[in-house]
Amino acid sequence: LGSFDAPLEKDISSALTFLWKSQFQIQSENLGFICRTFSNDFAGCITFQPCPSKSAKTVVLTSFFVLQNFRGLGIGKELLSLSLDDLRKRKIQWVIITNVIIPDHMIPLISRSGFEKTGSGYIAKLF
Repeated sequence: LGSFDAPLEKDISSALTFLWKSQFQIQSENLGFICRTFSNDFAGCITFQPCPSKSAKTVVLTSFFVLQNFRGLGIGKELLSLSLDDLRKRKIQWVIITNVIIPDHMIPLISRSGFEKTGSGYIAKLF
């Protein structure tokens, strides 16, 4: 498939979008942040869900992306930092990133944020 930094073919992009939507249905207990431009256009987001549902100490990353036009501005770094600070305030102890496709350029960011590779995912202990 090549680099995920490059635009994906329409069929692959549609398949990944379908998988993402079916795996992570939006639920009322989602936590996270949405980034918008000054003109209120969507620029990116990060969301988490309790795992298992109703868990008070563990969440799973359900979405984390920045639209192509806004990449390289530090939005992803800020979204992750704000989220981890918010999760600590909520007394969340564990954050899990499951076996999803993680672009190579994001691995240093999540590693610097305290995530450690475990199997096909990553886990961070917040406190």
